[in-house]
Amino acid sequence: MMRKQGLLLVVLIAVCVGLLGACGSSKNTTNSTTKPQSNPTTTVSREAAPETAPVAADCTARGPGVDLHGCDLVGADLTDADLTGANLIGADLTDATLTFANLTGADLTNANLTGATLGVLIVNRIEGSPIWSNTTCPNGVVQSTQCPRTAAG
Repeated sequence: MMRKQGLLLVVLIAVCVGLLGACGSSKNTTNSTTKPQSNPTTTVSREAAPETAPVAADCTARGPGVDLHGCDLVGADLTDADLTGANLIGADLTDATLTFANLTGADLTNANLTGATLGVLIVNRIEGSPIWSNTTCPNGVVQSTQCPRTAAG
């Protein structure tokens, strides 16, 4: 009789352990499938990827080699600005004044010059293709194509 009780006790313990293990794992499974998941987020640092940033870090900067890509410079007065070698890729220069500005070697790829006044411009070479639309060229002509070269550059 003692042997049967011992065997029964071992079987009951085994069943309980099995049930507890099954309950514990099903509880975890239930929690992992019904628990609302938060949306993952990604943080990008401008310092980590400056070339992929849609807008320059400082759109108020001026000077040779300045990075103004993607900046909103609508109506900006850039008279006499030295923007030699500047990165103006995708900058919005709508209605900006660039009289006597030095744009030698500046990259104006997709820069918007709609309504901009170029006045007397110092340019030996411009990189890229800006958007020309109702742009006042150094010769005073308003046109929507690239301004003709003048004696000043």
